[in-house]
Amino acid sequence: MIALNAELCGGVYAGAIEADYNISRLEPSVMGKHMGEAGCDVERIANPDNIASFAGGLLIAEDAGPKMHSVDMLWLVKN
Repeated sequence: MIALNAELCGGVYAGAIEADYNISRLEPSVMGKHMGEAGCDVERIANPDNIASFAGGLLIAEDAGPKMHSVDMLWLVKN
């Protein structure tokens, strides 16, 4: 079992795959930040739902909806 702190705006975690294909530790990589009734911090991700990894970093698409961000965004996180 892996226990994580709750973040209402979501996040992307990174973990190493072990030889037996298990992941025993996750580290927060890119996290949202809930701002109460204002929704999610517009400088951070909200409800990430599609992630693409490539040599230069990550593309993170969100499906936040109007209660989290006024528009859905596509984020580029460079290595």
